[in-house]
Amino acid sequence: MVIRENRRKSLKWFNELSKLGSRPGLGTVSVLLGLMGDPQKDLRCIHVTGTNGKGSTSVMISTILEDAGYKVGLFTSPYLSNFTESIKVNGRDIELKIAEELLGNIKTLSKKMVEAGQRHPTSFEVLTSMAFQYFSNSKVDYAVLEVGMGGRDDATNVVNAIVSIITNVSLEHTAWLGDTVEKIAEVKAGIVKNDSILVTAVKQPSVVQLLQKICDERNSKMYLVGRDIKVSMVEVNPSQQRFNVQGINDSYVGVETKLIGEHQALNAACAIGAIEALNQHGAKIPKSSIMTGLSKATWPGRFEIVQEKPLVILDGAKDLEAIKALKRTVNKLYRQRKIVTIVSISSDKNIPEMIKTLASITDTFIVTKHRVVNRTADISTISSEIMKTGKPYKIANNATQAIHEAYKLTDKNDLILITGSVFFIGEAREYWFPVHPIKSGYS
Repeated sequence: MVIRENRRKSLKWFNELSKLGSRPGLGTVSVLLGLMGDPQKDLRCIHVTGTNGKGSTSVMISTILEDAGYKVGLFTSPYLSNFTESIKVNGRDIELKIAEELLGNIKTLSKKMVEAGQRHPTSFEVLTSMAFQYFSNSKVDYAVLEVGMGGRDDATNVVNAIVSIITNVSLEHTAWLGDTVEKIAEVKAGIVKNDSILVTAVKQPSVVQLLQKICDERNSKMYLVGRDIKVSMVEVNPSQQRFNVQGINDSYVGVETKLIGEHQALNAACAIGAIEALNQHGAKIPKSSIMTGLSKATWPGRFEIVQEKPLVILDGAKDLEAIKALKRTVNKLYRQRKIVTIVSISSDKNIPEMIKTLASITDTFIVTKHRVVNRTADISTISSEIMKTGKPYKIANNATQAIHEAYKLTDKNDLILITGSVFFIGEAREYWFPVHPIKSGYS
């Protein structure tokens, strides 16, 4: 009973860490991990950053490695419903009991840090440290790590990754990362280590040049999608897409993935490049595992069909570039349908352009807000942008009410598109996949 109560207290402590906010930098997490015995030093890591697609790419790499017989740790963020989703070994979430035990130890060490005059670790620093400890305890062969924000100053960047991936770069978190794509790219390139390999699908010539310069300075190789790795689309339908990839060392014809959209083909190309790079470092991952792993990869909340009549699609298109990718996919597959779009966006995004882009495929909007109160945009802010487009809209207080309103506006042949913040997608997804949320402050 005492042990159980202590676990509950540890979880409550973790829940309350959201008040500390985000604090980029490696100092505090390095001290914490040092007190834990530096579990991250036991890991062989693949490190993934980018403005969009880093979660999908991480999942693809993980499923390929698993198919090849490796034990794989996967760390992603943000989660949809429960923080345990962020930490997986071979596709299985960390058990709550184990998470609570690890949190209890981290809580004790955090108290010692504060007593010694150190800053208290944030929620993300705690979550990251817990992942490293769990992966070390589980003796994983590889750890695939998604960056939380940026790269250079992200808590995950205490590892010495074998391979790094920068999926793409566009303007995001400009207050933290910089106000140009070049500045943001330089921050993201902070994950590239000496004598390692970078795989990237960035497109801006100035960013390509910058990343190549950084790799040259660090004696690291750079493989660029579009130059060293080439992708050609074959077919896309609502359930899967097929494409061909000419990789660094081999060709892959008829690659299939359940992750839909041309942007996912680019993410898959990054994943293939990363796997080929691992083989250059002594891994033994056959071509068959690349093909099979990609066909198995799934990522909830990313162009996910959760209902057929009416068709309901969830897509965590959190920023302008993701919204543009969503628009391209919808136009390719569903433009003939009436579309009702339910939207909630975080306050730090380019809301005017996101709504303008969505309006070109939307017949009626339903506006709401997500439950991460310190991040969600006001309904009035989004509504005012919709008014400029001339499209009709309704207002809902939450995801459930918004879904009910959408049903009233649609019949079995229409499309309900639910998009915007990943936080909101997690909330909406619970309508079809009820969960008992393990409350956590990490957001």
